[in-house]
Amino acid sequence: MMRSLTKTPLQRALLFLTLIISIVIQCPQPELDLDLYSSLALKHVHKTENSAPPDPQAPLKGVNIVVTGATSGLGLDLTKALYNLGGTLIVIGRSKTKLSKVVHEIVKDPDDDNRLIPVLADLQDLNAVSAAAKEISSKFKSIDFLINNAGLFSSNWATPQGYDMVFGVNYLSHFLLTEKLLPNLKSSEVTNGSRIIQISSTCHHMVNGDDLIPSEGSFSPLASEHSTSFLHLGRAYGNSKLAQIYHMRSLARDLSSQNVNVKIASLCPTFVATHIGGNDIGNTVMGVFGFPSDGWGLAPILFAMFHPDAGTKDSEGNYDDYVQNSKIFVRPVTDILNIFFKCTQSIPIFRLAIGNISGGAVLLFQRLFADVGFQSSSFESYDIEKQEALYKWSKEAIAAWM
Repeated sequence: MMRSLTKTPLQRALLFLTLIISIVIQCPQPELDLDLYSSLALKHVHKTENSAPPDPQAPLKGVNIVVTGATSGLGLDLTKALYNLGGTLIVIGRSKTKLSKVVHEIVKDPDDDNRLIPVLADLQDLNAVSAAAKEISSKFKSIDFLINNAGLFSSNWATPQGYDMVFGVNYLSHFLLTEKLLPNLKSSEVTNGSRIIQISSTCHHMVNGDDLIPSEGSFSPLASEHSTSFLHLGRAYGNSKLAQIYHMRSLARDLSSQNVNVKIASLCPTFVATHIGGNDIGNTVMGVFGFPSDGWGLAPILFAMFHPDAGTKDSEGNYDDYVQNSKIFVRPVTDILNIFFKCTQSIPIFRLAIGNISGGAVLLFQRLFADVGFQSSSFESYDIEKQEALYKWSKEAIAAWM
């Protein structure tokens, strides 16, 4: 007797998914146009008509750039790219061995070792962050770019100051570093002003910001407190990335009121082939579907650094302050997600589940929509009341180190 060849719905779904995956894998990775960003950099940093003519081969000559998390992944490849464009890189890392390796790997000319300055600091410790900022300020009167890149995806531990580790490293350490280096950023002489770049994430859609404002019964926001609950750990990364966007928008208003030439922008590089997967399977998946960290993964960072409109107001008075390198999250898609998220905000676990499912879809299809540019962040990320509440609390939290 012949067996039926009819496939079950599950088998059909798996076959369809296999077909889609095979098609995506065959699609080439998008090319990073370094000449474009080199040209934008040349226009952005050229100082005055009386200064020396800019060098097209080294458009970032004389430009001071601070990069956190510069010893691996996106931070390392960004450091290489900016160094090759002639910039002076102040790189912050938590391992002296890894910092030495970065210097050895990048600096080929012994006479040029003054363009890569390693600074040792573990960003989980605000004492170390403060000391690093003091060291940088003592060596450099002006800073032209601050790239807040270092980050953790998850952790069960608390910082030495008792904060949630992901919140502390991804957000609060960079808040302190930014505040400490603001005088140096305000001293920049580049034509279009200095810039602060926050490496955020589309994962900020997975949370609504409630965990980022001080609660009535506790001075500290829930996201800042150490907890090992499933829900807290699941939302920690998204909370820290939304916090970075809140910081950006509060600081932008503050800087605007001071009439200083410092701009700030956030970005999402979508999924990049780094070790953030945390294990062999995760790293393999990222390697197959993620953007290369020395290629298209750098596009939104370079765009945010050098595009003339980054961090400025558009014709409607809104800031062009959030950049992505895949248009899979064009406005209609984000609007639909926001509706789902809004409907489930009273049931956080549902929002978390929707976020993870949509994240898998982004990973699978992102390269088919590769296109860098300004996009909208989540609906809740524009909540000024929450922005200001977190900004005020953060200022008080880091006051002891100022």
